[in-house]
Amino acid sequence: MPHDGWHNGWSGGWDWLPMMLMMVLVWGGLIWLAIVLVRNVARHGANDPTGSRSPSGRELLDQRLARGEIDVDEYRSRLDALTSAPRAGRRR
Repeated sequence: MPHDGWHNGWSGGWDWLPMMLMMVLVWGGLIWLAIVLVRNVARHGANDPTGSRSPSGRELLDQRLARGEIDVDEYRSRLDALTSAPRAGRRR
């Protein structure tokens, strides 16, 4: 069988179409991945060791007591209110 130049016995020259579509998909996927990663880092911060976690009510009360913003009696009454109140979103 003789060598048929560029096509080597394959189709009439339409082989480039699936390869071009595949390259568009590969580059599009890489660009999409880069955008998602950049947005994620921008949203959460690259150097945030807490993982963007908000402090709990107990932690906020502890901090306020330590800073002297509230006294011990107010701390205890607010802590009782936090621990005795049913949490929003929980089903019993």
